[in-house]
Amino acid sequence: MPNPHQPAITLSAISTAGALTLWAFLGLESATVPAGKVTDPERTIPRATFGGTALTGLVYLFACTAVILLLAPDVAAHSAAPFADVIGRYWGSGAAHIVAAFAMISAVGALNGWILLQGEMPAAMAAGGVFPKSLAKVAANGVPVRAHLLSSSLVTAVLALNASKTTVSLFTFVALLATTASLVMYLFVAAAALRLGGVRRGLAITGAAYSLWALYGAGVEANLWGAALIAAGVPVWWAMRGSPVRRRTAGPGRDRPG
Repeated sequence: MPNPHQPAITLSAISTAGALTLWAFLGLESATVPAGKVTDPERTIPRATFGGTALTGLVYLFACTAVILLLAPDVAAHSAAPFADVIGRYWGSGAAHIVAAFAMISAVGALNGWILLQGEMPAAMAAGGVFPKSLAKVAANGVPVRAHLLSSSLVTAVLALNASKTTVSLFTFVALLATTASLVMYLFVAAAALRLGGVRRGLAITGAAYSLWALYGAGVEANLWGAALIAAGVPVWWAMRGSPVRRRTAGPGRDRPG
């Protein structure tokens, strides 16, 4: 007999879960950003990407399976720290606190990595002529300070505009927004692969279909915010079309209007 307190499993719920699941794997494409600072990037980056993804997938699989099997569904659904709750239930509160501490260390490490990346990405795009050249300038220690300040200001503005949400709602919103922005990129990359060739057509079509499905699962609010952020970048793209840096990096015949 169906549980009246358990939400129905619908296509919309599955699509939203799919979009949120993708959040855990975002950043795969970021491995190519520091290619200029990596030894033998043609071999190192693909190996690190595929190896890291496989290892992360196994860790997620085993860890989440443990929570599903050892914690009651209603408890897991309303738990703010399900892994700590599982450990605490069988090994005591002391062990639960240790797990929570390791989770905090992991979160700080992930935050550190994303903060470093949020400066490298705009700086790399500026060096390629997509963003103003000033963002490509680095300090004496090689840190793109201007790019970091710009990225941090944009993130802070988005969080401030949604400060009225609860912590869980804000996290879900940020996760879906980041996923939506990445999915738009994945969709256009798949379309470019179909246009340019060089990869299997079925793989590109599958990637495009998955991106569209996950965009649907992200919901209207995240898609509207994502569209607004993309629209905010259009004036910058338009202004940079005729920049000298853009013409030099575009290659012969690519700096013409249109």
